[in-house]
Amino acid sequence: MNAAIVSVNEQRETVMQKCQQSDAVEITFASGCSLRLSNFLAAYVDTGDEIKFALPCNGQAPTAPEVLIKHGKGTYLYQASIGYATKPKIDKFHHPYVHAEIAG
Repeated sequence: MNAAIVSVNEQRETVMQKCQQSDAVEITFASGCSLRLSNFLAAYVDTGDEIKFALPCNGQAPTAPEVLIKHGKGTYLYQASIGYATKPKIDKFHHPYVHAEIAG
């Protein structure tokens, strides 16, 4: 899962504080930097979580946003743009699933 984000300028930060804005949530990191996340994604982020994200380097065009969140309890949440997804199927345990391909 750690190989999901590929960029020259990768950031890895620990969440210290969440601040609700009118249309998003501002996450403040231990380094003092901050990042705005959608209300939906921020609902799954807690203080102490580690967030890994890529920033475009000088002169590079921004790519599709990718965010990897590692919760303190060892679970992960990954947000990325999807390029292709199959129709939903049922596995042998009768749970629905979808195969998806990351855009790019």
